[in-house]
Amino acid sequence: MARLRSLLQQVCSILLLLAVGAQALKFDIQAGNGHDKHSRRCIRNFVTKDQLVVVTAIVDGYKGDGMQLNMHITDATGNEYGKPKDIAGEQRTVFTSHADAPFDVCFENKLTGSRYVEHPYRHIELDIDIGADAKDWSAIQATEKLKPVETELRRIEEMVAEVVSEMDYLRIREQTLRDTNESTNTRVKWFGLGTTFLLIALWAWQIMYLRAYFRSTCLGLGPAKRAPRATSGRRPEKENNMASLRPVTRAITRARPSFSSAVRHLQPKRLESSSSSSQPSSTNDLQVGELQGASFRIEPLRRVGEDPATMRARLLYQSRKRGTLESDLLLSTFASAYLATMTPAQLAEYDRFLDENDWDIYYWATQESADAADADAKAKEAAADTPAPPQQSPRPGEWAQTVGTFKPAYRPVPARWKDSEVLALLRAHVESRRGAGKGGMGFMPSLDEYKL
Repeated sequence: MARLRSLLQQVCSILLLLAVGAQALKFDIQAGNGHDKHSRRCIRNFVTKDQLVVVTAIVDGYKGDGMQLNMHITDATGNEYGKPKDIAGEQRTVFTSHADAPFDVCFENKLTGSRYVEHPYRHIELDIDIGADAKDWSAIQATEKLKPVETELRRIEEMVAEVVSEMDYLRIREQTLRDTNESTNTRVKWFGLGTTFLLIALWAWQIMYLRAYFRSTCLGLGPAKRAPRATSGRRPEKENNMASLRPVTRAITRARPSFSSAVRHLQPKRLESSSSSSQPSSTNDLQVGELQGASFRIEPLRRVGEDPATMRARLLYQSRKRGTLESDLLLSTFASAYLATMTPAQLAEYDRFLDENDWDIYYWATQESADAADADAKAKEAAADTPAPPQQSPRPGEWAQTVGTFKPAYRPVPARWKDSEVLALLRAHVESRRGAGKGGMGFMPSLDEYKL
């Protein structure tokens, strides 16, 4: 019997050692000024509702050593269970939890006074007992006069009851989460079905509405309004087509007011240009902004109230950035030579001159006179039956890379520029640069050469 009792005590001790997994936690905490993260340390544990918790902290050092260690115990719901300050030695805090929530045991080590602390650390040994481990079984054994084996069995019984309670809590938690998941799946399923039916109904309504709209508006076939039958012959095909297109035009006008207003805005320009082109004119010159064969006109921008310095700078930019290399070289060298000395009247005339087509400006400035062009044309007609002349030697200067003696068609200067002072200066500029040893126009002048 004594051997059986000894064996039972050993088994209970082994079970007790296996069941008790919590051991004391030892760590050091550094002292700081209150804002240092190393001077604060927190330990978290989970506890169920109405469960006994005993927090035992053993701290080395003594009060007045230049450090002050404070402890604060709170849970996640905001309940505060203890806040002892200036701990030294053993500190025990006992409380009963108010909710199923984790709780934190936080320590904060602060420096106090102005004296130097050689080793600013506190060593802490923390032990947290929860449930059956938190009870004083020695006092219970003495009070109820229990045997050691009975005390251990009772302790194990309460620990097993706690495990069963925790398992029940987990089961209820899992059941709640499963119900929430199933409810969410059901709601998502019905929401998807409702959205599908709503989209199908909306699609059917749009088809019916558009069909009725086009039948009544574009085709003129309303529910109470049908196309009348022809009784006295057939109307011409063109008139039938125009009559069927009138409702479409009215629908487009109602749906696109901005487009119709834009068309009405452009109509006077087109009528004016067409009427002006139909009037007889002594010269068939194209005006500024007109294109060959086009029924509209692009009006150039006009600057009002521009000071001479700004105007010269703008004209310099427009002379250098024409869009074709030939015009860039021609007008940039011209602006470098004449723009700084132009009068206000010449600046205004040069501003209007730059609104012309780039190739027109180039040929007006570089081509020969009309009489010379006519003479060349007659010479070509007379020499049509004669054999081709031998290949000529390359021309000098900037024309050295030109192959043959091809001449472009003559472009007559319009009446508005025949007596232009700017065009005369441009032609003189071309003549001054033409030929070998006169500089040519092979490079665009640097901006440093302009004196505006």
